[in-house]
Amino acid sequence: MEEFIPNPTDRSCGVFYIAFGEAYRKEARRSIASLRRTSPGLAAAVVTDTEWDCEPRPDLFILRPTVQGFASKPAYIRETPFDATLFVDTDTVFARDAKSIFGLLRHYDIGATFEGPQLNEPDGLELHTQCSSGVILYLKTQQVWNVFDKWQERHRAASSGQEGALTNDRRGLNDQRYLAIAIARSRVRPVHLTSYLQFVLFTVTTAYSPPIIYHGRGPELELLDSFISSKWTSTEDCHPRLWLPNLRGLLPMGIRRSDPLLALALVLRRLGNELRWRIATWISSSRK
Repeated sequence: MEEFIPNPTDRSCGVFYIAFGEAYRKEARRSIASLRRTSPGLAAAVVTDTEWDCEPRPDLFILRPTVQGFASKPAYIRETPFDATLFVDTDTVFARDAKSIFGLLRHYDIGATFEGPQLNEPDGLELHTQCSSGVILYLKTQQVWNVFDKWQERHRAASSGQEGALTNDRRGLNDQRYLAIAIARSRVRPVHLTSYLQFVLFTVTTAYSPPIIYHGRGPELELLDSFISSKWTSTEDCHPRLWLPNLRGLLPMGIRRSDPLLALALVLRRLGNELRWRIATWISSSRK
């Protein structure tokens, strides 16, 4: 069988959304607009539950019955019309050309961001991490479809409360937990989509290259890249950018000059930690 080589300049590759309800369709339109600005020629398709009558329009919309919540992903991710697919949540914005992402599928079958709580799953997966289902890169192959079948099967069992569907660990999201398990127990070749391929704004995120996809909600999403990637030379600069969601901004480089108040707060916090460790050490030694 001849190897499939993704070509983002034709319609064999594309970006895929699932958007039920007007709020999510509005987010998808925003994401598609950013995709058109940054990645001209890359097709977009959406699974939704009503006619798409607003601009920007996807190249294809697929009408399906509404599935609410996280269950919509394992239910409809196989509806992609593309041979090579970049699935993204609707609350994403593209800052750079995404076509080169598909090059990973010349070497791998599926990509996801592996992070989050450990699975605590038996049979060797106790320390395996969950993976994000917000951005998934995949080929249309039977092996990948088998992964999605297992994903949907386990997620459906957990949602219906079937006995034995969950371990005693309830941390994380079911859809992400069971996607990670399905990938781990398959024969697909997975690749980790690092933070510059999905720069998540609702958790602490570190990136070593200018982000391609921003994932999060906020009116300023289109402006974020001008701050985060400012003075960043992608071929030479390997210094990390650390995003702090509680501050809704980056931890400044050269804090003393750029943010003296934050520098003072960090110094006080460090002194407090030093004092705490000294007290803890003294208590521990006095008990011996």
